[in-house]
Amino acid sequence: MRLATVDSTMETLDSEPSSPSTTIDSKPQISSPFPSSMLRLWRQAAQRNLRNQWPQLALLKDQWFSISSTSRSYASALVNAHLSQRYIPDMKLGVLSNMSDIRKRASFKLFKQQKLQRSQLLLSYKDMINEMFFQKIKQ
Repeated sequence: MRLATVDSTMETLDSEPSSPSTTIDSKPQISSPFPSSMLRLWRQAAQRNLRNQWPQLALLKDQWFSISSTSRSYASALVNAHLSQRYIPDMKLGVLSNMSDIRKRASFKLFKQQKLQRSQLLLSYKDMINEMFFQKIKQ
């Protein structure tokens, strides 16, 4: 019974005449204030500009990947130094534990490394921002 209902509904939909405004083939024409010859010239100029800018975009992408890779390595080194400094009190140093203040010296050295790596990381992020910012200004 249900199939019959669906079939009768389909018949009523198909039997309705379609109006020309609702057909799929009709596309509304968008009127432009510019003549078509001017639009063609603009399109050619836009394509030419894109072709001319493509090598510079590729270069900027390469520079971005290089700087971001450097930033990641600085961040990784910073985290490693922090973790090493954090676990120095629990480390088994063996024969080195006989040296006076070895843990203090190691902690201080790791602190200095963290300070250096933090500044390098910030500089690399600034380089990334400068790359983005100055390229926008040049254009």
